[in-house]
Amino acid sequence: MASASHVKHYIAYWLQLGKSLVIHSHRNVLKSPLIISGENYSAEFEAYWQQALTHARTSYLEGTSQTIEELLTPEWEVVMCARCPMPIPLKVAGISANNCPCQDLNIWPNAETLPPRAPVVSQAVLLDICENLKRNEHNYPRSAPA
Repeated sequence: MASASHVKHYIAYWLQLGKSLVIHSHRNVLKSPLIISGENYSAEFEAYWQQALTHARTSYLEGTSQTIEELLTPEWEVVMCARCPMPIPLKVAGISANNCPCQDLNIWPNAETLPPRAPVVSQAVLLDICENLKRNEHNYPRSAPA
């Protein structure tokens, strides 16, 4: 089952590549110019996500057929695409006729650009690096004084 945070990341990644979030039966198509703000998702993206949840029955990513409501059921999970390094919905059981949302993007996959990403909490990442260095410190010989 895809958690709400997995579906949110899936939507955020594809919006960064120019896809739109269709909310409430084609009446409202949202393209967000700013997805990440510092260590979090932008306020604009968070507002889009809340709208998508409010209208989950009729909200979906452009170029796909699964609604947000469907993706939040146990029948779906979000996995990495075998063709491109992007999250895609995959039916847990049975056959899904849907392709990766990248199928209609001529610019993707593109190894020469930075890929979409989730927000990163810099302080937490740096603390993990420090902890790893401390744990591995004994594995490296100290150089003798010159």
